[in-house]
Amino acid sequence: MKNNIVKDKVQKEYKNNAPYYMAYSALFSTIIVLIFALAYFLPISLVITIPFIFVPFAVSFQSCIYNILLGNGYSSGAFFKFYALYFSRMFFGVTKSLLGILKSLGVYFGLYFVIAMPSTAIVILSNPDYAALLNDLTPENISILNNLAVTDPTLSLLIPIASGFAFMSAGYMFLHHFFFHSVRVTAKYMYIAEVPFVSNMIYDYGFKRIKGLFAKDYYSSLWQVIIIYVSASIIGFVFCYFFINSSYSYPGIFGVALGIFVVSFFLPYIYLVLYYSIESHFEEFHEGAKEDLLKDLEESIALGRADETTKAFLKKSFEVFDKSRRDKNPDFDPNVVDLDSFNDDDDDSDSEK
Repeated sequence: MKNNIVKDKVQKEYKNNAPYYMAYSALFSTIIVLIFALAYFLPISLVITIPFIFVPFAVSFQSCIYNILLGNGYSSGAFFKFYALYFSRMFFGVTKSLLGILKSLGVYFGLYFVIAMPSTAIVILSNPDYAALLNDLTPENISILNNLAVTDPTLSLLIPIASGFAFMSAGYMFLHHFFFHSVRVTAKYMYIAEVPFVSNMIYDYGFKRIKGLFAKDYYSSLWQVIIIYVSASIIGFVFCYFFINSSYSYPGIFGVALGIFVVSFFLPYIYLVLYYSIESHFEEFHEGAKEDLLKDLEESIALGRADETTKAFLKKSFEVFDKSRRDKNPDFDPNVVDLDSFNDDDDDSDSEK
């Protein structure tokens, strides 16, 4: 079965270059420690550090892994070079991390309020003293009610558990979203040259074609990593609750931080699974993307939303992708592609609309 072939290839490659992959893991895990150390004191900082530090370095990490895979060797400088490259047109936004963050926030607040609010209401209404405070909302009583999450033995356990579960689920949602969209980075390394404005459409349409096959490879190869993330997050939560800080969201943040920290040492393995999975289904990925993209374009032309100029531009782009496939033309020279001509064509088509 193909998923076994993918797993065998990954394990063989990982063993061959394990020291290099672990070196990159050490660099990335250090960054994770710094990000979550700041988040421990300032949780809102994650809104900045995730999209502008974590994601760019994760994409850099992925690029470094593929750099080794393609025979370019290890270089600590490449780790920071690819970080800067993330903010170029080639990579910026490629993993749709903002959407991943929004999904994670939705999961966090949804689960937290679904668990915490009913639990808090039950505890307060079942206690006559608390119910009396609720019926007489003076400033002093409101202050007492607000502090119940710390002073009440039941709520002081329920609130951190609700927050911790919500944080761990949100963390998993973000990682799941991030890794699935990291396939777009993987696809870039399947081609030696790409055409701006078209490349991400090729990657998205291609991935839709093989999404089911990819999911089988992904989960059959990485289910152990998912268990490791969950286990490490729970251990981190329990350790923080009993030995560091049991208040509010701190155990949850610590648990997610430990989970992601541990997973960072498996990132080379994860990225290799992405690579070999796409490689094993690449014919369907490549040809299916072109077929479905042209089909949708024909429908748009029929509805008057596009014209033949766009179709010509697309077919011209397909020629570049056909010629620059790494699996069929490993010696292809990307310098022979005149990208300026594509920009000119695109500008012309825009001016006609």
